[in-house]
Amino acid sequence: MQLNEPATVNVFPNPASSNATLIINGKTAPVNIIISDLNGKVVWKKNNIEEKQIDLPVQNFSAGLYFVFIKLKVLIQLSN
Repeated sequence: MQLNEPATVNVFPNPASSNATLIINGKTAPVNIIISDLNGKVVWKKNNIEEKQIDLPVQNFSAGLYFVFIKLKVLIQLSN
């Protein structure tokens, strides 16, 4: 994987009341996805995701605005 190749993320539908879908386009390594409310409370988290399409269980969330954080897991190996 080359880090200079951009990835794009789409979440739909927005707004959603039952299920939402997150799609990651482009080359990515396994990612962690965290969804938090406006107060920073984590309401959903999934680690080491390699799929490009993820179903988000928004039916379990209270009505409101949420932040979706996608953390790219990159291993950096140094040698001499």
